[in-house]
Amino acid sequence: MLYPTMAARIRIGAFTACLAVSQLASAQEIQLSGPLEGACVAILKRDATPAILEGTHYLSVAYDAQHPDGTQRLQVGTGAELTLPAVNFGPRYHYGGPFEFRLGPWGHVGSRLPGSFVEGGIVTTFGQQSHAQWGTFGLRAGVGYGDLIADDTSHLTITLTGGIHQFTERYSSRGVCDPVPEPATFAYGSILRLFATGRRALDDRGDGWQLTFGLELSPTFFLPPHAGPKWIGAPPP
Repeated sequence: MLYPTMAARIRIGAFTACLAVSQLASAQEIQLSGPLEGACVAILKRDATPAILEGTHYLSVAYDAQHPDGTQRLQVGTGAELTLPAVNFGPRYHYGGPFEFRLGPWGHVGSRLPGSFVEGGIVTTFGQQSHAQWGTFGLRAGVGYGDLIADDTSHLTITLTGGIHQFTERYSSRGVCDPVPEPATFAYGSILRLFATGRRALDDRGDGWQLTFGLELSPTFFLPPHAGPKWIGAPPP
């Protein structure tokens, strides 16, 4: 009868010792003291925080695909757009970050000598917060006045865009114990993208419709930093 009692005492003693060691270790993990008090793991974290307002401007060159009759087919122009966050979705750990829709106003002035035109309306863009790996796409819709083969008529306009949007002011670095950065009020970005624009006259003057294809580019796209990731819309190194 004595042997089971000794075995039981040994098991109880071993269990008590393990429990005490476990509690001591837990206390050391939770309550650091001395030189380690308040210490934080030295890991650098990169953030991509879209600004509340993000704007860009661009120069454009386009080719009029509609008119084979010898009229001037080349168009040049300049424009700007300003967007605010509309909808974000998707996990933050997904490569490139969450998906995002942004929405705001746009304006454009263009010319095909001797005619010129002005346009404006609403733009929406779709991409990712950190790196839009498949590109950032946009849809512009609005109204304009002028040109449509120099008859200066009012018209509807719709544009599809796709390419690279680079907003370097989104990116920041911090320690893992530092607070998440607040969104900036405004950030300026650069773009390099292709576009297709359709225009439709609102009256009987001028040609009824027009279709152009072209390139939009921000001159600041070629400013430093000059690094491979920038050319594909990825975060700067």
